[in-house]
Amino acid sequence: MKQLRAYAQGFINSTTMYRLVAYVLAGISVVALALSAAGVLSYKPLSLLASLGIIVATSYAGSRLFAYTFSTKHNPESWLITALILFLLLIPPTEPKDYVGIALAAFIAVASKYVFAWRKRHIFNPAAAALVISGFIGFAHAGWWVATPPLLPFLLAGGGLVIWKTRRFSLAGVFFAVSLATIAVVAIMQNQPVVSTLQTAITSYPLIFLGTIMLTEPLTMPGSRRWQLAYAALVAVLAHLQIAWWLTPALALCIGNVIGFINSPMRRLNLRLRKVNQMAPNTYELLFEPLDSYTWKPGQYLELVLPHKGYDSHGTRRMFSIASTPVSGVVRLGITHGDPISSFKQALIATPPETVLHATYLGGDFTLDDSQRPIVFLAGGIGITPFRAMLQHMVETKSQHPVTLIYCVRTPEALVWSDFFALASQTIPLRVVPVVSQPDEAWRGETGYLSGDILDRAEVDVADAQFYASGPPAFVSSAKAVLRSKGVPSSHVKTDYFSGY
Repeated sequence: MKQLRAYAQGFINSTTMYRLVAYVLAGISVVALALSAAGVLSYKPLSLLASLGIIVATSYAGSRLFAYTFSTKHNPESWLITALILFLLLIPPTEPKDYVGIALAAFIAVASKYVFAWRKRHIFNPAAAALVISGFIGFAHAGWWVATPPLLPFLLAGGGLVIWKTRRFSLAGVFFAVSLATIAVVAIMQNQPVVSTLQTAITSYPLIFLGTIMLTEPLTMPGSRRWQLAYAALVAVLAHLQIAWWLTPALALCIGNVIGFINSPMRRLNLRLRKVNQMAPNTYELLFEPLDSYTWKPGQYLELVLPHKGYDSHGTRRMFSIASTPVSGVVRLGITHGDPISSFKQALIATPPETVLHATYLGGDFTLDDSQRPIVFLAGGIGITPFRAMLQHMVETKSQHPVTLIYCVRTPEALVWSDFFALASQTIPLRVVPVVSQPDEAWRGETGYLSGDILDRAEVDVADAQFYASGPPAFVSSAKAVLRSKGVPSSHVKTDYFSGY
C-alpha cells in the first residue's frame, strides 16, 4: 500500500492538474469502451465510438475556429477535457439526428468559452453550459451514463486523484456531505427508503463525477476558500433537490459558477515580461509589469498561460505563487525546475523581454491571518515565494509582528532572496534560520532536514505560534508531521502544497 501511495504521489507531482484531468477522463473513457465491448454496459461499442469521434472532432475544430476568430491561442488541453466530459455524459447516438445533436452540443461547449465570457474570462463550466442549452432546446440530452455501478471504482479512483492533486478535500467533503443530506431529506419527504436511495445515489447518480471532475474546474470556481465551500453547498442542494424537471445537475453547476465569477477577478490578467534573473542553479526570478489594475493578497497564486510548440506532459498552463505585493507595482514570480526541464519552463525562461503573457486565474487562501500569535514560516525550496510576498507586505506596513523564517534547501547555493531578507530584518522583527541538507565545507548553519530539534534551537514557541508551511508535498507533509509531534494543533497550521511545481 505504501508503494502504491508513493507511486501515485510521484505521478501526481509530475503531472499538471489539467493534464491529470485529461488522463483520468481518457482512462475512464477507455474502460467504458472496453466494458461496452464486453457487454457490461447497455450502450453498443460502435455507438460510443461514434459519439466520441464526433465530439472530439467537433470540439477540436471549434476550438481552432474560435481561437482564430477571437485572435487568441488554441488551448491544447481545455478542448480535450471538455470533449471527454461531454462524451461521458451525453446519451450516445442511435439515429441520424442524434449525431447532429451531439455535434451541436460539443460546438456550444467550445463557443461558451468565448460567448459567455467577460473580458476574455469564461463564466460557466463549458460542458455544463452545453448540457443546459442542448437540453432545453432538445437536440441532445445528458444521460450522465458514466454514473453506473461498473464504472464506479474507476470514477472513485480517478476522481480521488483529481481531488488529491488539487487539494480540494474541503470542497469535495462539503459537496458530498450536503448532497447526501439533501438526497436523504428528499427521500424522507417522498416516503422513499433512505438507505437504498443513498446507495443508488452513490452508484448511479451524477454525484461522484460532478463532485470530483466538474465542480473542481478552477476557472469557474470562487477564489477564496470560504466562497468555495458556499459554492459547493449551493451546487449540492440545487443538484439534488428535485423541485423542478429543469433544475438539472448541469444547471446547478452553472448557477454555482455565477458565485465563482463574482468572487474572482473578472478579467484575464495581462502581464508584460520585464526581466528574467537566474538566482540559483535551476532557479529563476521573473519580473512582470501588470498591464491592468488589479490586486491580490500576499501568498496568493496565479495561473500563467504560455502556448508553445512541442509542449510536453506539463502542458501550457502552470500555477505560480506571487512573490511580491500590489504596492510594489511588480508581479514577481520565482520558479525552479528539475532535470530535464519541462517544455513550459524552458519556454518561459527563454521568453524575450517585453513579451505580453496572460494569467487566467488569481486566487488562493494561503494568506496571513489576523492572529496576534508569533508567526513561523516553514519554507521548502521554491516554497519560499509566498513568504517573500508576505514579508514584503509586512515591511510596507511596518509590522512589528515577530516572524521566524525557517528556510530549508538542498545546497547553500539554493538559498535565494537573501539580500531582501537581510534588509527586511532591519525593518521588521524577522529572524531567518536557513537549513541545508547537503552542505559544503564552508557552511556553518543548520544542516539536515526540518525537525523538532531545529525548532527548539530556533527557540520557536510551538505552544503559541501560528505556522505556515509551503513547498513540495513531501516537505509540507513532513513539516506537518514534525509539528504534530511537537503538539501543535492543526488549527495553528496553514499549508501550501507546490504539487507539480
